[in-house]
Amino acid sequence: MQSLPKSIIISGTGRNVGKTTLSCRLIGKYKEERPLGIKISPHKHPIGEGDIVICKNVNYIILQETQLNTGKDSSRMLVAGAEKVFFVMAEDKYLIDAMNVLEGIIDFSSRMIIESAALRRYVKPEKFILVYNNENPSSKPKNMDLEELVDLRLRYDGNSYILDEIKVQFS
Repeated sequence: MQSLPKSIIISGTGRNVGKTTLSCRLIGKYKEERPLGIKISPHKHPIGEGDIVICKNVNYIILQETQLNTGKDSSRMLVAGAEKVFFVMAEDKYLIDAMNVLEGIIDFSSRMIIESAALRRYVKPEKFILVYNNENPSSKPKNMDLEELVDLRLRYDGNSYILDEIKVQFS
């Protein structure tokens, strides 16, 4: 498993649970380190005007975001202060191939804020954060295997993040 020592991977239990808001806040926190933003989605989206196509094939698409005003998650990361932002569209089975291409373009030892669930199966980040809200308190069934890898669970109430209670069991 590849180590990404200065990366934080953010996953969520669903849509609109605060993943990108947290990503942007972390990018702002690490602004002096000139962080890279990476948004990963298993779904294909249209290529926007101004997006730089890094790689496009039948298995995955890698774009570099250049626009500050689109409202897209990747644009929000750029506005938050990321040095560069990449949007990777790849099904889980092609994610490693796409990341290998990206590794040829960026330094994986850089500070990276990555929004993805599936990537955690293949890399070891500095931290793996799971964000949820009251409407989506638990992971999607396809991501239940990632629960044991979570370093930090945060509940987002629309304004702030609340650290999950730490539960300790003694035998």
